[in-house]
Amino acid sequence: MNTQFNEAQLALLDMLSMKMTKAELASLKRVLSDFCAELAQRKIDKLEAQGKFPTQEEIRSMHKRVSRQ
Repeated sequence: MNTQFNEAQLALLDMLSMKMTKAELASLKRVLSDFCAELAQRKIDKLEAQGKFPTQEEIRSMHKRVSRQ
């Protein structure tokens, strides 16, 4: 298996080569999670502006899966 990292992955690996405490790692995970959520929200906003994403009302009216018993 030959894994090739993209530019962003290489930059993160380089920046994160230092040792961190568990608390620092937890903080970093929160920052990265927030960043990814922000990117996703921007993409959703763009799709909504283009009319390519369902509105909240349309989402609420969609069929909901029934849990298996």
